[in-house]
Amino acid sequence: MPHVWFGDFPLMGGQAVRALLALVAVAALWMTAAQFQQLTARTIPAYLHGMDGGFKVRSADGVVTDHDLRGRAVLLYFGYSHCPDACPQALGLMARAVRRLPVSMQARVQLLFISLDPRRDTPSVLKRYVAFFDHRMIGATASPSALQQIARRWRVSYKVPAHPKRRDYVVSHSTFIYLLDPRGKTVALFGDGSRAATIAATLRAWL
Repeated sequence: MPHVWFGDFPLMGGQAVRALLALVAVAALWMTAAQFQQLTARTIPAYLHGMDGGFKVRSADGVVTDHDLRGRAVLLYFGYSHCPDACPQALGLMARAVRRLPVSMQARVQLLFISLDPRRDTPSVLKRYVAFFDHRMIGATASPSALQQIARRWRVSYKVPAHPKRRDYVVSHSTFIYLLDPRGKTVALFGDGSRAATIAATLRAWL
């Protein structure tokens, strides 16, 4: 039977199994504590400093600005309604994260989807699109020049074809979900593979 080493001592059989289980348990406790500290620290990572700057976009129900949303945490995503995979996955994740919160907390969170494709995504199109994910989600867009300014402030990378030959053209874009605290500051980014439970726990820390 192969040896399993615990410090400087080789263990075999039941001893090895018990030692490995103990190590796994300690590691699990350490990871849980580390994750909990990170989620509840309410500190903004340095790389997020300045990743904001306001916005003014138009939804089917009127103009929406960052100041209109102050006092609420905001989950924000940039994309477009014809996106085949990344956008629906992210918007569904945002909706699931909010539904994990108590009802009293849900009322203090706003879901916002800003389209980078105003040629196809009119405010009325966006209203119908976001309703599929959550009735509280706002879908909005702006003029191409205004979107360029917003993207620069929020460090969004995207590219819309200038003269598309087909109606079903693709818009390439970054895929982060932004969490804004009630002051309108970006306090967290969630990338591909993020879990609803993680986003919900982070929301709790900032509400």
